[in-house]
Amino acid sequence: MTQQGKYRIIKSNAIPKHATGSFPNAGNPNRISPQNKTYKVALHPKKNKKLTSVYSKGMIGQGTPEYVFGIAINGVKMEPTAMEFFVNPKTRQMNMEWSKEALSTNVDLGDDCNNAHVQPTGEYHYHGTPWGIIQQAKENSMFLIGWAADGFPIYYKYGYASNDSNELVELTSSYKLREGNRLGDGISAPDGVYDGTYVRDFEYVKVHGDLDEANGRFGKTPEFPEGTYYYVITDSFPSLPRFFVGTPNKSFKVEGGMRGELGGFPRGKRGRDRREHPSIVQIFKHMDSNNDGKLSKEEVKGPLQRDFTKLDTNDDGFITQKELENAPKPQGRQGGQRGQRGRQ
Repeated sequence: MTQQGKYRIIKSNAIPKHATGSFPNAGNPNRISPQNKTYKVALHPKKNKKLTSVYSKGMIGQGTPEYVFGIAINGVKMEPTAMEFFVNPKTRQMNMEWSKEALSTNVDLGDDCNNAHVQPTGEYHYHGTPWGIIQQAKENSMFLIGWAADGFPIYYKYGYASNDSNELVELTSSYKLREGNRLGDGISAPDGVYDGTYVRDFEYVKVHGDLDEANGRFGKTPEFPEGTYYYVITDSFPSLPRFFVGTPNKSFKVEGGMRGELGGFPRGKRGRDRREHPSIVQIFKHMDSNNDGKLSKEEVKGPLQRDFTKLDTNDDGFITQKELENAPKPQGRQGGQRGQRGRQ
């Protein structure tokens, strides 16, 4: 981590030092591999008048993942969203107005006890409280977990009772589970009781807890004794915040790696939510690490790695551009994924 001008530059291979779960596993078919990631955040962030959502439609739980929320102190990204939505049981079409909650016990992501799993690109990342990092925290102290995409710091659930006090208190979220039943018909939109399966099962209630809609507040911290706005990771929903109070840097834009995408590549937009696969040229540029014009099994990710032997039609141990052009289109996954809310 370095400072350059107005920015904090964070470079990482996205490999944590703490123990991880076993990957691949029944809920997650991907293997952890080193990445080459660079993030940029503002050294002196400013709050905006309006919040920015991590979801593409600007509302909580609606639309595809738009932003990674932040980067942890160990270089692993914190991404609360998942490419999991309500699926029409008749047409199998996804309703992206209803994003599933990654930490729901009804959603199986194959997460380990760090609330983390692996994307098709091989990138390990957190969906909730990163317990492997939290265990490093000293008792009776605020603990800096990382930096949000807009540059404001992120702390684990404790904060000072006031700016005139060193007493630590547990800060609580102002979100709660809605009461009653969803208004959908179970075909075009979900019905049934609000049980936390979907992000929209929760609602923000201003007087319910200590934190604002972005799961943060202003106050002094060990790193900012004069006071700063800071985000808080809570063990209850939303765990990782879903809004930014400042302007997220474009280096945190979601560029693929979710389930159902071709090897973790970005998909260009047709309208707001419909997306297309990357070109063959983009695939080679992204995966051909040694620039030899062909892809080995070690270079490819996701569906390409899984179907490598089928795509390698001449059995020479490599996939050429021509072989890839003749490859069938990848099929998206629509199954749920499971996350954790607490220690295991």
